[in-house]
Amino acid sequence: LFGAFIYTAVGLPAYVIFAVGVALFTVMSWVTWQNRVVMRQQVEQFAYLNRIGASLRETLDLAEVLNRTYEQVTQLIPADGFLIALRDEHGRWERPIAYAKGERQPRPTAYTPDDFTRWVAEHGRLLDLDPDNMHYAHRYQLALPTPRPDAWLGVPLVTSSRLLGVMVIQRLPPSKPFTYWSRELLLAIAQQASTAVQNARLHTETVRLFNLTDEQLARRVEQITAVLNSTHEGILMLDTAGRIVLINPLAANLLRHESDTIQTDTPLPPALAHERLGYPPANLTTLLDQLQQAQQPAPRQQIYALPATPGSSRPTYIERTERPVLADDDKRVMGWLFVLRDVTEEQEQAQWRKQFTHMVVHDLRNPITTLLSTLRLLERQLPQAPLADLTALLDRAQNGSHHLLDLVDSIMDINRLEAGQLMVEAEAMRLPPLVARVMGHMQSLAD
Repeated sequence: LFGAFIYTAVGLPAYVIFAVGVALFTVMSWVTWQNRVVMRQQVEQFAYLNRIGASLRETLDLAEVLNRTYEQVTQLIPADGFLIALRDEHGRWERPIAYAKGERQPRPTAYTPDDFTRWVAEHGRLLDLDPDNMHYAHRYQLALPTPRPDAWLGVPLVTSSRLLGVMVIQRLPPSKPFTYWSRELLLAIAQQASTAVQNARLHTETVRLFNLTDEQLARRVEQITAVLNSTHEGILMLDTAGRIVLINPLAANLLRHESDTIQTDTPLPPALAHERLGYPPANLTTLLDQLQQAQQPAPRQQIYALPATPGSSRPTYIERTERPVLADDDKRVMGWLFVLRDVTEEQEQAQWRKQFTHMVVHDLRNPITTLLSTLRLLERQLPQAPLADLTALLDRAQNGSHHLLDLVDSIMDINRLEAGQLMVEAEAMRLPPLVARVMGHMQSLAD
């Protein structure tokens, strides 16, 4: 009516202006109403996100955390499929929760993530695929999930720059792509779920360690003690400060102490280390300095002699093997391990072999030298011309004696090589003289 009045009173131009103004006012009112509706929905969703965070913080049970995450995601973002894949610190994957069209899927005993999930884990960022960009998956050699979705959205679960897993939602055809607001919501939920999953894992590990009862710990200590006591070597371990952490009875016996009197967490006396371990105080100080500076000294081995005990005339020889003790996780130096082995019998056998070889060599040299001297004297006294064949036999006998003398000298050289008293220098030689000499030695056998 007001428009008709304007039309009749003012005319058509005024009526057009009035109509345009009314249309603009209507459009602006509708846009304002839409913005208010969207704003109200976003405010409600933000409030719901806050309730999600509070709900996830209420429990430390991992299964409950995952179930609540699924319920809250499905209320905010409509989807046909949902799953959370988790990866442990050793890189092993598991799929503790998965839904397809509202039905819970059985948990597989062995799980391998699809190419999309693995891409999100490797790159640590969101992946949003829809019919407009799904074809790019083939370009990057990513196999499509089965069944093929129309929309796929995956976000990483990350805390403290550490990947915990991947959260995935997807829509089957026909469906619309996920909106920008859906991506932002899923990222916000993933951040809260990451913290909750990490807390649940820490709680589970704490409970597992707490459930190791005193009886189980005592049994493990007893097993370790039995293993150490049954070895044929003495075992002594020091920490980085030089304190005794572990010692078995054989090591205590080598240190001339009763194992009950050696207190752990006490420093190893430098005088005792020098006297019973063959470790000079300066070397021990250098070793402890390296350990305290988190250095890794190279493993080493040495044989040293202990003075003869009362009632015994022979010393005791100990083989001392040393190496650093490293942590399994970060390979940091935790201490220094001594393995002590009694090699007295081995040293005595080596000494007896050396003495026997020396005696045999000298006992062989004397008759061989006498035989050579006799052959030379006989050769000078025999007539040369009429007894040419006899002279050839004498030459062969002398050559054989020289060869035997060379063998004896070689045995002596081997002993000097083992003792480090002889250096071998390689030199070139011609083969024809060597072959001729060997043929001459073998001539007597051929005849």
